[in-house]
Amino acid sequence: MEVWCDRLATEDTTTHMLSIFGNDLRCRCFGAISTNSRLTAKLPDGSKLELFMGQKPTTYRGHLSIPGRLRPVRHILCFSEALMQNGTNGSVTVLHNDDTLIWATVISFLGLPALPEWAEPGVQMLRNTEKIREIIGFNCSLSR
Repeated sequence: MEVWCDRLATEDTTTHMLSIFGNDLRCRCFGAISTNSRLTAKLPDGSKLELFMGQKPTTYRGHLSIPGRLRPVRHILCFSEALMQNGTNGSVTVLHNDDTLIWATVISFLGLPALPEWAEPGVQMLRNTEKIREIIGFNCSLSR
């Protein structure tokens, strides 16, 4: 069963975030997400990724009404347990590779006093020391 994926973030063996759209029947089949099943994502460039949300993914379901369509489009957002506990295990995942956002997130989790003006040099220092690494994503840029 195929659905449209508009965003995903994955690394190694865990998919951290998945956003999919489809009709009622197609999205109902994605109950597999909460049953520890593996899914395959086919990206626009033709490559494929194996997706696994882990043990306790958090799932949000909603629908979008589109003018001219009789039925709404279903939207499912899934987040891994690791992403939902972001920062508690000593690492932080940021779903957008922006220096200001990375800096604000890191200093917030660490509880450090810091100024926004320090974002560029601070994040560059983290990159130089390999404390930041990019993870695989579709339609988002990621740092960990």
